Amino acid sequence: MSDWIQNGEIGLSVRTKLNNLYLSVSGATTGTSGTSGTSGTSGVNGTSGTSGSSGTSGESVAGTSGTSGSSPVTGVTITNITEAYTGLTSDQYTRCSGTTSENTYDVYLPSATGSGDVKYYKNIDNGLINLIGPIDNLTGLTLDYNESTILIDADTDKWEKLK
Repeated sequence: MSDWIQNGEIGLSVRTKLNNLYLSVSGATTGTSGTSGTSGTSGVNGTSGTSGSSGTSGESVAGTSGTSGSSPVTGVTITNITEAYTGLTSDQYTRCSGTTSENTYDVYLPSATGSGDVKYYKNIDNGLINLIGPIDNLTGLTLDYNESTILIDADTDKWEKLK
């Protein structure tokens, strides 16, 4: 099928399998276009939802900070002694060694002030080591060969044995 416009004539031709069919319209003129229709109205918007209410704030609770302390694991100062010794507040780990089994000597603890300082003492050799000072309401403590103890400065004039 084909159509044409020639010299003001509009033609239409249709071909079928059996034969050719020609249809022509002569002297036809085109008409004026019709007017466009009016546009439809827009849809109505829905109403907005209401906002939710704000929640109440939580209650603030103040806490207290813990106290700072020194780490007994890293950066420990080691003091090696082989005879009677008066301990210093800066001592952290005191290694005591005698040369014979008869070698016994005293180590005087620094004054306890309640500082919370922790002290380590160990007898690493022969003999006995007497730690002299107020430890757990006693006047001292004796360390045998390879024995150790950990003390804390718990209060004024009071050392406490932790181990």
